[in-house]
Amino acid sequence: MEIQGLDIALRLVCAMLAGFAIGAGRERIHRPAGMRTHMVVAVGACVVMITGEMLFVQAADYGAMNAPDRMAAQVISGIGFLGAGTIIREGLTIKGLTTAASLWAVASLGLAAGAGFFALTLGGTAAIAITLYVLRPWQEKHFFQTDDIKVLLRIECVLLDAVVQRLDSLAGEYGAEIRQMEVETKEEDRYVIHVTLHLPGRKKGEGRLAGILENLRQADDRIKLQASLL
Repeated sequence: MEIQGLDIALRLVCAMLAGFAIGAGRERIHRPAGMRTHMVVAVGACVVMITGEMLFVQAADYGAMNAPDRMAAQVISGIGFLGAGTIIREGLTIKGLTTAASLWAVASLGLAAGAGFFALTLGGTAAIAITLYVLRPWQEKHFFQTDDIKVLLRIECVLLDAVVQRLDSLAGEYGAEIRQMEVETKEEDRYVIHVTLHLPGRKKGEGRLAGILENLRQADDRIKLQASLL
């Protein structure tokens, strides 16, 4: 049976919603693959699945045999290259694996939407969203609860190398641990660094954080700092 235009539109919208629901949360916590990336992956996988079905119908009209899932199978393996890129993008941090897994899962949701399985797509989206965003606070509370201070630093600077070297030196000096660092280019001569710091001991940690921020300004007199507790 030929796929109608309205059915195609519904499948594409379903894939877009799935990508948006997963990607918006990833972008909120500054992951390298954000809302638009997840939406594009989901819609692309959806288009591949629909194309496979349409080719199957077209081949059947001529008496030929064609499997509608052949193209979809290539999406599952091909999306691994994009996922690997997100892991490399974040260096050695294990969080890149979660981003890669979310991209792979969104591609699978796109395939489900492209096949017209709306309940499966929406149910899968809900399950993935719960795993990524609802379970995370519970996990940190029950498995990683410590007296340490976890701080998210947003550093806007001009002298990128000097600031990064100074931050690394100060982290060792004050006993802090850099868990994650991402750099983005804001303008031609300005950079934005997102850093997650762990400082041991809440009472001493607050004083150490103040010392790091104060000494970090010496690396670049045009630096702008924002710190928020996580």
